[in-house]
Amino acid sequence: MRNVKQKRFLILIKSIVLLASFVGVLWAHPSAPRPALTGGFGEATCVQCHSSFPLDSGRDLGGDFSLTGVPDEYVPGETYEITAIINHPGQSRWGFELASREEGGAQAGSIERIDTGVTGLTTSGGIQYLHHTNAGTFRGLADGPVSWTFNWIAPDADIGPVYFDAAGLAANNDGGTRGDYVYFTESISVAAAAVVP
Repeated sequence: MRNVKQKRFLILIKSIVLLASFVGVLWAHPSAPRPALTGGFGEATCVQCHSSFPLDSGRDLGGDFSLTGVPDEYVPGETYEITAIINHPGQSRWGFELASREEGGAQAGSIERIDTGVTGLTTSGGIQYLHHTNAGTFRGLADGPVSWTFNWIAPDADIGPVYFDAAGLAANNDGGTRGDYVYFTESISVAAAAVVP
C-alpha cells in the first residue's frame, strides 16, 4: 500500500512540474520575443500568444503603434533614424519586433541599435529582427507612449522598395499573455531616391 501511495505522489509531483514548465512556455517573453513575429512576409505577430483581442483592435480604444522617420525615398548607404512608438490607455508594459526587407523578403540594408539598454537585435534566417529587451518593456509605465529608436542604414545600391514591418505589444503587466493588445504596422515601402549626376 505504501508503494502505491509513493508512486501516486511521484506521479503527482511530476505532473505539477510538467504543468509548471508548460505554463512557463506560455508566459510572455519580457527579455526578447522569438524571431519572425513582425507580421510581414507571411510571419505571425505576438497575437499568436497574446490572443485575448483581435489584432489591431486596440486602435478602437485609443491605442496606437507607428513608425516615424522612415524616409519616403532612401539614398543608398545613408543612415536614417527611425522610431517605433506605442501607446494604449490602461496598459503598462510594452514590446515590439521589427524587420526591414526587400521585395523578395531578403534583408534590406542593416539595422543598428542606438540605445542598447532597451533594444536587442537577433538575426534569424538572414533577417535582422530588432526588438525590446527586458528594460525596454518599460514595466509599470502606464498608458504610454513609449518608444524605441534605432538607425537603419540603407543598402549600398538601389534594390527597389524596402518594407518595414513591425508588431507592437501593449500588455497589462500581469506576467501572462491574457488582456494584452497587439498591433501591426502596415508595410511601409520606400523607393530609392533618384541620384542626380
